[in-house]
Amino acid sequence: MKTIYYVLLFSLMGFTAQAQSDSTVTLTVEFDVKEVEEGSTRLALYDSAENYLKTPFKSTFSSIENKTAKLVIDNIPKGEYCFAYYHDLDNNNKLDRNMMEIPEEPYGFSNDEKGFYGPPAYQNCKIEIETDTLIQININ
Repeated sequence: MKTIYYVLLFSLMGFTAQAQSDSTVTLTVEFDVKEVEEGSTRLALYDSAENYLKTPFKSTFSSIENKTAKLVIDNIPKGEYCFAYYHDLDNNNKLDRNMMEIPEEPYGFSNDEKGFYGPPAYQNCKIEIETDTLIQININ
């Protein structure tokens, strides 16, 4: 009887794991760094307009090696997202700005969206992620 119980338990665990993996995906962002190879790249992923540029759903970073960096975010639910990234030249974990609050380090947003006197709107840089996704970005 215990054998049947364990077989059923492990079978159910397998079905649960399969269902979870079918509803989540992986986002991979590869950066090609053209100029300064020092520092790291940092990325914040947002899952709603309300949280955009306030509270990231997930965030990650990677050092730059051989003028490339690869950031992987696993197990995200399929859906709509926006991300912001920057090249942290001095590894101080913040986007350096000048006296006018203009960023001094390379930065960008999903869809290569550019803002006008500020960051772009969530609606303009949102992307739909329904499968494992690879995005390649050049940082100048």
